[in-house]
Amino acid sequence: MELKERILAIGIAIVLALFIGFAANTIMPSKQWDDFCDQYYPGPFDTQQSCEANGGRWNAPDMVPERGAPAVPTKLDNQSQPVGWCDVNYFCNQEYESYNESYSRNLFVGLLVVGIAVFIVGALLRMQAVAAGLMGGAVLTIIYGTLRYWGRASDIFRTVVLGIVLAILIWLGYKRIGKTIEEHTRKGKKRK
Repeated sequence: MELKERILAIGIAIVLALFIGFAANTIMPSKQWDDFCDQYYPGPFDTQQSCEANGGRWNAPDMVPERGAPAVPTKLDNQSQPVGWCDVNYFCNQEYESYNESYSRNLFVGLLVVGIAVFIVGALLRMQAVAAGLMGGAVLTIIYGTLRYWGRASDIFRTVVLGIVLAILIWLGYKRIGKTIEEHTRKGKKRK
């Protein structure tokens, strides 16, 4: 491939991956933490009863606060030792994390399917620069989808998914790219 064809392929790959990423976010917009948890704290709640009555979770003094929770214990005993603190966002954090895991998994599956489909289309095209660009964009799309869900996926899931994608890429490379190389080799021999 000539330099201008390589530049075209790289440009197609990057723009395609960005296009698919933004299209996925437009079609499946993600909810934010603020959609689950209020920023207004009616407390402080200095007893377990007042905390739980207002939808929070009472914690032992040595527990680390979750995102958005007050970090300072709110109740002291007679020796000025903390006896606990109220995490007013505990339950909404749980809802947000559950939603986010499901959203990331669905986005990953969608991007994986789209990425493999685009890769197959690219492998079938004869124009090298466009084919390489589509295949590169497909790989970037698969990587993006994988990174979105990677931290939440189990080791078995990661291994299986990577094995399947690797098998598909090798098979396509062998079938399509190997065939193209073979055709070029035959054409070169005929010229001599």
